[in-house]
Amino acid sequence: VKTEGIFAIGGQPVAYCSAGAHYSYTKAALVVGLGSNNMVEIPMDSRGRMRADLLQKRVAEDLAAGKKPFFVGATAGTTVMGAFDDIEALREVCDKFGLWLHVDGAWGGAVLLSPKYKKALLSGVDKADSFCWNPHKMVASRPYHRPYRLV
Repeated sequence: VKTEGIFAIGGQPVAYCSAGAHYSYTKAALVVGLGSNNMVEIPMDSRGRMRADLLQKRVAEDLAAGKKPFFVGATAGTTVMGAFDDIEALREVCDKFGLWLHVDGAWGGAVLLSPKYKKALLSGVDKADSFCWNPHKMVASRPYHRPYRLV
């Protein structure tokens, strides 16, 4: 994908995020020509986290239909509920199917700085393929946009 582009995977590419994820995932799918129907929203549990079991089921169904899953967008701090996806469970699904795991920590990434909450909320984030964080949203909250992306 890095050198030949997304359509070099040979088939309809499909990406996944939770139903509670930020709208920017779908917007990004539109910008790159993936199409909103191919940014599949996976249902959440009662705590607002993407259900890894349903993600695994959907990826298997899409593969059986000849589609080409390639990306999972996890969220560390959803906009509405402040939910943190279970990154370790999502990593297992991604490893099983060879998918890229991105963690959107724009809202909740500052938890990385907390010895108390980091392990509980962001366990496994070090195993993500990429991670973004907007420190200004929680750290020294200033009216400046300072996003970071770690790959």
